[in-house]
Amino acid sequence: MDEDLKITLEDEEGVLHDYFLVYSFDHPELDRHYTIYTDYIPDEENNISYYAMYHDGDEEEGLQHAVEEDADWDFVNSVLEAFLGEDDDFE
Repeated sequence: MDEDLKITLEDEEGVLHDYFLVYSFDHPELDRHYTIYTDYIPDEENNISYYAMYHDGDEEEGLQHAVEEDADWDFVNSVLEAFLGEDDDFE
């Protein structure tokens, strides 16, 4: 894996976790930039989980929000499906 594509995020308990950037893109109508990332650790069914965060263009640089709203996930899923060429839901 390319180290330039690796990010470290802190969870609610202050524990650091390494993730890998999968894809980033802008919303076509909103001033919002999305980043999709994963840890590439398969679950018990051998599936990989993907996560997403976003940055609104009018906010302080570096401020990221977890994607939590259904409408945001629908948008992120459609982009990720097109990028990966798969027909699964991601969260």
